[in-house]
Amino acid sequence: VDLIIKASNILKNKGLHFLVVIVGSGRWEKDIKNLIKKYGLGNNIKLVGYLPLHSDVLKYISKSNFLILPSCCESDGLVVREALSLGVPCIVSNIPALKEKIKNGFNGFLFKNLDYRSLANVMEKALNLSDKEYGKMSKNAKESVINRSWDEVAEEYIKVFKSLMNGDK
Repeated sequence: VDLIIKASNILKNKGLHFLVVIVGSGRWEKDIKNLIKKYGLGNNIKLVGYLPLHSDVLKYISKSNFLILPSCCESDGLVVREALSLGVPCIVSNIPALKEKIKNGFNGFLFKNLDYRSLANVMEKALNLSDKEYGKMSKNAKESVINRSWDEVAEEYIKVFKSLMNGDK
């Protein structure tokens, strides 16, 4: 999450207008609040906290223009699939499990893993999409998860497992 905050600081310093909503809580919450305060991002980042009902999480996702998942390691990225099914393009790190789902510029954007400057560049691209470009990406997002066979799902898992066994990051 600190990547999102540092990237947001870059965007704020460029004078861009945006709002990032962070859902969830944990041991990092105090540190995140301190970073938000340090960078003066109180108007740009909203912490929602833990939501006990999954349906409430999906409501936040469905109201979003993009889902940002800066994970440095993921086995599946179910939340990405959920966002795509709602027509919400995703901004994700370019790790194997996520770049299998996101085609850069088609149904979302990829950024270099653990690189907040790369994330900031991609977030800026997303913010600068025209309505037409965003509409196409949103449509692509939804269509990218429709009509997937179990064989396709199994093949995705096999690729992830192979990349993990080979030590890919």
